[in-house]
Amino acid sequence: MRLRTRCARALDAQTTAHTEPTPTHSPALTWQLKAVSWAIFFTFDHVVWAHAVGFVTNKDTAERAQRTSFYGWLLASLCTLAVDLNDIAKLHASREKAASALAAAKRAEDGEKKKEGEGTAAVEALRVADDALRTKFVNVASTVSQAAVAASLLKLIELGPRKTAMFGLISSIVATYQLMPPLPPMPTKSKAE
Repeated sequence: MRLRTRCARALDAQTTAHTEPTPTHSPALTWQLKAVSWAIFFTFDHVVWAHAVGFVTNKDTAERAQRTSFYGWLLASLCTLAVDLNDIAKLHASREKAASALAAAKRAEDGEKKKEGEGTAAVEALRVADDALRTKFVNVASTVSQAAVAASLLKLIELGPRKTAMFGLISSIVATYQLMPPLPPMPTKSKAE
């Protein structure tokens, strides 16, 4: 499997372990292990590429580099899955908080003790949490399919060639979906209409 952005990708993956700020909601060790695993994947994938074009002639070295690359890919996918599941748990908690704030705003509206802008802020917080959760679920689908492909290529799980290809196709479709620009907002109808 060749990724679209080969040049300097391994260097970028290595430097993110030191320069990228660690999110407060994700364990720092998992975040750094993910960055190192991606660096291992890209570095050894370059060795595999060099063997394919003839720069590296030792077949044993290329095979070991390919297995190491796949292990880096699998470990990075599992770390990404752990980070995303942790983020989903945090986002779900914030969504529940926003939903309870919206329910409280509706009760206050019924009791006519509503504060200025309380309901709209709760609706906006709920919308933001839903959008973030939707994005994270798409990330989880992509990560699980990538981990399945890597584990299958390493023969850690027994998937046939068609199932492995199916997971690869799912991963590519999800990656394409993630690169698409967001839809423009729907026009609102004015009250005059």
